[in-house]
Amino acid sequence: MMFTVKDPGGQLAILTEFSRQPRFRMLGQNLSALNAALFGTELTERFLEDHDPHPPLFDKFIKFLETVQETKEQNQVLAWLILYQLRLLEETGIGLMLDACANCGASIKLSPCQGGVSRSDEGVIGQAIYFSSQQNGLLCPNCEMAFPEKRQIEPGILNVVQNPTKLPKTDIKDLKQIEALMIYHFTELLHKPPKMAKYF
Repeated sequence: MMFTVKDPGGQLAILTEFSRQPRFRMLGQNLSALNAALFGTELTERFLEDHDPHPPLFDKFIKFLETVQETKEQNQVLAWLILYQLRLLEETGIGLMLDACANCGASIKLSPCQGGVSRSDEGVIGQAIYFSSQQNGLLCPNCEMAFPEKRQIEPGILNVVQNPTKLPKTDIKDLKQIEALMIYHFTELLHKPPKMAKYF
């Protein structure tokens, strides 16, 4: 699509050239993939301003659409949606703080042998870990009581979120918990639930 912007605000433009290329027609054949694509589109539109290009995010968005339209399994579709949501936050400068407490900076790591949360020299780490949308990251047990707005995260969920490459191999039950956490975060950021959140 080629167009020329005439007014200073950029709200009106003259369309000079248009070529239809049905690149994502397969999305119409899979409802879960279509809903994921629409959700990703909604969030991208909400977090970006007009005339503020983000080439790396654009490439990730196109890759997300191309991948999700070819994905048949619901858990795989959800995994790609979560991965794109994490990348969207990173590219717009509000990436989640997932390796340390967002308040005191104490390192938060999982114990490989127990699957729980370990104690680190960098900070005091307990068993209960929380996520705060307002703090944009994790809260350690020493800090969480000072923040009423938070959600507790199970060690298994935290492990996946800290290592997004595990998303495609994650069980659908855990993926739904992660997506619920993402929807809670986006709702706090936007001050209302995203329209497509009701489908997830």
